[in-house]
Amino acid sequence: MTDTSIFDNPYLFYERLRANPEPWRVVHSQGRYQRDFILFCRYAEARAIFMQGDSVSKEIRTIRPAGTATPFDLHLLHRDGQDHLRLRRLVAGYFSRSTMSELVATVEEIVGGVLDKLSGREQVDLVADFAEPVPLLVMARVLGVPDTDLPQIRAWALMLADEFDSLRVTEHDPRQLEANAKAFLDYAGSLVAPERRTTAKGLMAGLISACDQGLISAAEAQGMVMFLLFAGHETTINLLGNGLWLLLTHPDQLALLQENPELIDKAVEEILRYESPEQRTSFRIATQSLRVGDYCLE
Repeated sequence: MTDTSIFDNPYLFYERLRANPEPWRVVHSQGRYQRDFILFCRYAEARAIFMQGDSVSKEIRTIRPAGTATPFDLHLLHRDGQDHLRLRRLVAGYFSRSTMSELVATVEEIVGGVLDKLSGREQVDLVADFAEPVPLLVMARVLGVPDTDLPQIRAWALMLADEFDSLRVTEHDPRQLEANAKAFLDYAGSLVAPERRTTAKGLMAGLISACDQGLISAAEAQGMVMFLLFAGHETTINLLGNGLWLLLTHPDQLALLQENPELIDKAVEEILRYESPEQRTSFRIATQSLRVGDYCLE
């Protein structure tokens, strides 16, 4: 699959995928994995995979060629069982409902500041001028990174996202991707370095403390920070961009929301369902032979 026109309208492409009686075999062009990917496209098949339990794994290190694993492979979404729970518990409190409610005033201040900068302009790029800066600035407050670092973090994240995508990864030289990942990892590691014990705050301070207590390794902390810096803004930018586009192209729904602002929570849920911010990233690794529908994975 190399046709990048699917980015213009992926749903016609998805329809073609679902119409095929067999799952699709996908070869990652950078050779970052020891196995090909088998792409299942139907809801029932995806649900069956998610319900497999110990027959599937998220431990991406197990399919990396020798010498290619990095600390980024150690974040919580690439771990199973007790390791996943251990890492999740270390950060869950920082993203709880009560903690997020304390951020409302901060988010409102950030949104107001971004909108003030747009006041009086004849033309506005809703993604570049609004959807991008708002999540990045909120993430900076939550994770305690300087605003001046955000453009570089965004540049690293964009290239990292391309590295995960077989349709975009070929746009970059492998050496460029490797250098980008190393620079991003080095930066993440600097935020939880032992010498920052006295200056780190919030989540970063918590991870440094967890390292000191032996609850997490230095490599795991580095991978977790890189993951949070990446995931902490990428999907929200996509959500805001999708939401703005959907409302502008469905003026009746925009008018309904303007007349009934109390519907905003349901509107966000519907936007997430109707135009998902992430569509091609999840994977599972078969740890033993298993059957998915009529297809047997060996």
